[in-house]
Amino acid sequence: GIFRKFDHPEYKRALERILDAALSRKKIAGIMTRSPQDALEKAKMGFNFISLAHDITMMLHAYKEALKLFKRM
Repeated sequence: GIFRKFDHPEYKRALERILDAALSRKKIAGIMTRSPQDALEKAKMGFNFISLAHDITMMLHAYKEALKLFKRM
C-alpha cells in the first residue's frame, strides 16, 4: 500500500530492518537507488553495494541536461 512512497515511515523502517539483517550477518547490504542524491543517502545509512539508478534513467538525465544547454543558444 505504499508503492513508490520512499519517504513513508514504513518503507524507511523496512530499509533499516534489511540493512540490520544483512550487516549483523556480515553480508553485503545492497540497494538500487533512484538518483545520485538517493545513492549518497543510502551509503550514509550503511548500505555497501549501491546501484546508481537505472542506465536508462541516467541517460535520460544526461540528455535533458544536454538539451538545456542547446536551448540557451
